[in-house]
Amino acid sequence: MKKNCNIIRDLLPLYLDNVCSQESHDLVSEHLKDCSQCQGYLEALKCNIQSVKTKEVGSFKKFLKTVNFKIVRNSLIITVVILLGLVVMGKALDNFEYSVPYNDDMEILFWDKDWYSKSWNFQFSNTRGGYAYGTYVKTEEDGKPLNLIFITWKTNLLENMHKYHKLSAGPDNISYDSIDPNEQMKVYYTKENLEKIESANKNELEQIIKNSKLIFTKDVMTSNITCHLLDEEYNYALTYYKINKQIIKSEGDNNLPHALVEQITGVDGNYKSVWFPGDSYDEVYNKINDYMKNLGGSCKSN
Repeated sequence: MKKNCNIIRDLLPLYLDNVCSQESHDLVSEHLKDCSQCQGYLEALKCNIQSVKTKEVGSFKKFLKTVNFKIVRNSLIITVVILLGLVVMGKALDNFEYSVPYNDDMEILFWDKDWYSKSWNFQFSNTRGGYAYGTYVKTEEDGKPLNLIFITWKTNLLENMHKYHKLSAGPDNISYDSIDPNEQMKVYYTKENLEKIESANKNELEQIIKNSKLIFTKDVMTSNITCHLLDEEYNYALTYYKINKQIIKSEGDNNLPHALVEQITGVDGNYKSVWFPGDSYDEVYNKINDYMKNLGGSCKSN
C-alpha cells in the first residue's frame, strides 16, 4: 500500500491540474476513496497551491501600488509634446528662408538675350542649397528711365546644413523680358525683403540701395591687348561689362597664335573666339599672358 501511495502522491499534482491520462485519473480517484493519508496529502497540496497564488496576486498588487501612474501619464504627455515640437521646429526651419551674404566668389552671369527670347537673365552658377529671387523697380536718373533690379539667393538652415549633399537646388536664374534694352539698368545684390522693396518710397529705396551691393550695369569698356613673341606683334581687343568684367565681344581672335587658341579653346582650326560665355576679362587676359610668358614673350593691356 505504501508503494501505491508514493505513486499516487507523484500523480496528485497532475491530477489536480487535470493533465494526466484518463487511466491515471481513474487510478488516483479509486485510491483516494479508501486512503485517508493520501486524501490529507491532497488537501495539503491544494492549500499550498492556493497560498502560492495568493502570494503572487499580492505581489502584483503591491507592484501596482508602487507605480505612480500620474508620473507615467505626465511622462507620456511630455514625450508627445517634445516629438510634436521637433516636428514643428523642423517645418519652421524648412520654411524659414534667409538671404546668403554676397561674396566675390558668388558667380552671377548676365545675359541680354537667349536663344528663344530677348530678356535680361541673371544666372547664379555656383550657389547651391536654395533659390534665386529678384524684383525690380522702375524709376528715373537724371531725367532718364532707370530700372533698379534687386536679386538675392535665399536658403534655409536645413538646406544649408545639407548643401554638400545636394547636386542641384532648383531654379538658379531670374529673367526679365519687360525691360527696354535701350534703358539704363542697375543690378544690386540685396539681403532686404523683396516685398518691402516693391512698396518702398524714395527715401526707403535710397536706404535699401545704400545697404545693397551694386554688381552690374550695362556700362561697357574695351581693353586692347598687345603681345610680343619672337619678333611678332599680336593685337587683341576685349569688350566687357565694367563692373563684373564679363566679356561680351572680342576682336582679333584669328590674329592670335594658332597654338594659343587651340590650347585655350581645345578647338583645332574652326573657332570664333578664345573666350566662352561667362568668361571674365581677367580670365582670358591671364590665359594669353601666361602663354606668351612661357615662351619668352610679353603682353600689356591698355
